[in-house]
Amino acid sequence: MAGAVVALLAGCASEPVGRTPNPTATAQLAVTIPMPDLGASPTSPPLSPAEKERQRVSAQDALWGTVLATYPDAVRPEVSFTDYVTDENRVDVRSSCFAAAGLEVETGSTADGVVLSVSALPRNQAEAVSAYVCDAEHPTEPYPLPNDAVLSWVYDYLTQFLAPCYAANGIENPAPPTREDFVAQWPNQNWFPSLGDMPMGTPREEAILSACPTAN
Repeated sequence: MAGAVVALLAGCASEPVGRTPNPTATAQLAVTIPMPDLGASPTSPPLSPAEKERQRVSAQDALWGTVLATYPDAVRPEVSFTDYVTDENRVDVRSSCFAAAGLEVETGSTADGVVLSVSALPRNQAEAVSAYVCDAEHPTEPYPLPNDAVLSWVYDYLTQFLAPCYAANGIENPAPPTREDFVAQWPNQNWFPSLGDMPMGTPREEAILSACPTAN
């Protein structure tokens, strides 16, 4: 599916793209179900330069709002935006900025030690402002917001494959909202199939994620 859906599902789950499950690899620990024929996943129209800039500014405003939530007297500094970070340089660029500002950082890594994300851990107002500057100067590129066709396809994938596949493995999820409510209320639809409280990184969890894929 298009990058828009990757981002719109961030925080809920990975991007559902209808990848064919691998029953051989998971036969002993998990089961899969037939993949429904949902057709090709639609895409949202690309952003115009003006729309992209509006989203960047809005995201920057939201970043500053998180600073004010903790430090209401903080003074917003000027930010010099030059370009968006990419998947390839995001960690290096932000790490360098945080290090130059003397900020403590937290990284997210894979099991084999590959760093995927880096974020600042500000300890006071000055550091919170410095962290804001780094994040605002080096943002990720805005993506098109999902249109109704994209969200409708996602709804079908979740309700016709992902939730039933989890159920086949003994993991029940609440009943979904109607398609209309799912689309109209996104991203606050308050429903997304999950593995519940299953421990992460276990062979069982990995087997179910392979049998019931939600990402490339």
